[in-house]
Amino acid sequence: MGPDTNDVQTLSAFEMYSQRSEKRRNKKLRKIARQITHHQNKLQKSTFDIEIMKMPSFKENGKPILQKNRKRSSLTANLTTSHTDQEDNLNLEDTSNNKTNGSKTRHVSFQPDLPVYGQGIKVRNLKMRMKILKDFRQQGLESKKSKKKGPKQNNFIDSQTASVNGHEGVSFEDNNGEVQDESVNLNSDEEEDKKPHIDDLSFPPPKFSSGESDIDSPSNVTDVLTTNANSVVGKEAGGRKKKIKKEGGSKTKTKIKQEKQGMIVADSVEEGKKLFSWLIDPILPEDFIKDTWETCPMVLQRSQPSYYDSLLSTPAINEMLKTHNIQYTKNIDITSFSEGKRETHNPVGRAHPAVVWDYYSTGCSVRLLNPQTYIPKLRALNATLQEYFGCFVGANSYLTPPESQGFAPHYDDIEAFILQIEGKKKWRLYAPRKKQEVLPQFSSGNLTDDEIGKPVMEVTLNPGDLLYFPRGIIHQGHTVPGCHSLHITLSCYQRNTWGDLLEKLIPAALKIAMEEDVSFRQGLPVGYLNYMGVVNTKRDLPQRQQFLTKARTLFDKLFEYAPVDAAADQMGKQFMHDALPPVLTPEEKQSSVFGDGLRMISEGKVVNRVEIEPDTKVKLVRAQALRLVTEGDDNTVRLYHTLDNSLEYHGEEPQFLELAVDHAPIIEHLILSYPKFVSVSDLPLDDLAQKLQIVSDLWERGLLLTEGPLDIIDD
Repeated sequence: MGPDTNDVQTLSAFEMYSQRSEKRRNKKLRKIARQITHHQNKLQKSTFDIEIMKMPSFKENGKPILQKNRKRSSLTANLTTSHTDQEDNLNLEDTSNNKTNGSKTRHVSFQPDLPVYGQGIKVRNLKMRMKILKDFRQQGLESKKSKKKGPKQNNFIDSQTASVNGHEGVSFEDNNGEVQDESVNLNSDEEEDKKPHIDDLSFPPPKFSSGESDIDSPSNVTDVLTTNANSVVGKEAGGRKKKIKKEGGSKTKTKIKQEKQGMIVADSVEEGKKLFSWLIDPILPEDFIKDTWETCPMVLQRSQPSYYDSLLSTPAINEMLKTHNIQYTKNIDITSFSEGKRETHNPVGRAHPAVVWDYYSTGCSVRLLNPQTYIPKLRALNATLQEYFGCFVGANSYLTPPESQGFAPHYDDIEAFILQIEGKKKWRLYAPRKKQEVLPQFSSGNLTDDEIGKPVMEVTLNPGDLLYFPRGIIHQGHTVPGCHSLHITLSCYQRNTWGDLLEKLIPAALKIAMEEDVSFRQGLPVGYLNYMGVVNTKRDLPQRQQFLTKARTLFDKLFEYAPVDAAADQMGKQFMHDALPPVLTPEEKQSSVFGDGLRMISEGKVVNRVEIEPDTKVKLVRAQALRLVTEGDDNTVRLYHTLDNSLEYHGEEPQFLELAVDHAPIIEHLILSYPKFVSVSDLPLDDLAQKLQIVSDLWERGLLLTEGPLDIIDD
């Protein structure tokens, strides 16, 4: 039976009509946009409540004094930008009488800067958004033709991702018409500067494969690499000699081109920045680092409960406990805080779900110490963010029953991002008690209410909200009656300060100065102990002043010998040990040793042999996945990397490869060329065979990606 010609003709007519009516539809969109220009804010933008509190200043006696500009009055900042290049117009409206949950709060409503025709519409809730979208449809945004029978993807609004002038518009879920992405682009003249959504980013996360499990099962967890930490790149290893293709070979080989599919991450640092932008949307990363980072807490309330829910859930935790050997104290803590006393109730051995939930039902909190080890999406989130921050990004998750508290007030030695996943939690933040606790080097112990004073910020987080606070901010959280809480704490910048760099720099500088400058080797003045030391501090002696002047002169001179870059490499080496291994896209696996190359099929047959050729283009697997360090003897350098790292923090010793000093320029060229692909023949080494050997070794250890799957050699 042949095809239905009527259906074919109808479909063709629809397609032809769609092409002819595109300009008319665009004109109609602009007309609708002009009709709503009396509204002050854009339809595309969501309304966010942001509260930013400044860190306290200090008097000489060390007592915290809040800055004068810290008012509890409320201001609403409506940022509106037209499609022209005019400057942003910031309107402040006093809303100090507005109440949320019966109490006054300080709100700043801030919208992302997205170009539209006219000024757009300020929409404060999802119901109003849905009403406006329905009005658009009634006014002709959906053509009558699209309502007739035909391919669903041709419908203008009813498709899951509607398109206006080639841009993404409204995306609906099938259940109850819930809006997934609420933006409608009315601008056909300018490129949309769209904030990234976690499902739109190309680097995992955010775009998780549809078939990916929320939990790693033991059968799904594979060791990334098992190479010898002291193996030498470019030399014969284990008695096995490399096969290097030479010109004029007598053996005939047939190359089978493998089809290139999908996407390889262009620049891992930029992808990390995009993901961080999604995390703190609508705040731009540059503005956050400039105005808030290490300076003051920030609350971001979205009224979007599902914003972070793809990262973790209580069912996922239950499945993790069932599937994995989760150990008390190592992977999970059971805690409680009552009558000013914190207790840990960890048994010995594995944490079985029934036992954990029994503790939970009696009011105990559950803390997962390394959920990224077992939750693939959370692991990918952290591995992506560490590319942007240039340091380890960890995670803890906290599940707290209703009307409970699991931890005493304390401060931490990390920058904390609280992502509220389920339920509600009320947070109280307190200023550092003294200057020594501002950006502290180490976390505090448990504190009491008498020690911390009055809170400088109180906020209740709902699902989709974010709370950031710097190191040293004292904090405590408590669930509200009748509602549990699940949140993730992302942490970074632990021991990543100027002081930590100087701890590595000063000893190295002093060693060099002692070797090269005789003034550092001259003897101390005879009898200096008679006027130096603690007991002589208040004595005003000329010998003492001369001694202090000489010490200051040598200390200033010390910087001339300071190997700042080498100290930075030592910090990078530590990062290589701390970091999670990279999380690759499926397409990247097909362009690396993790998915390309020889494999075993039935009856012991090995197939899919590939070789690195002179015209093969390669690049580093990630920008932050390796660090070249001048260590060892004078003839070798070390390449520290993250590919063999355990999924548990410091589960393996630092992983490195040793290279001959003469081969180091190849690594330098690959590092400096990133994110571009470079041909093997263009690498800075005269011997082509050596270049092929070195690149093959790096590829086999997972450090390199090829531009696409390598050609299969059919011998």
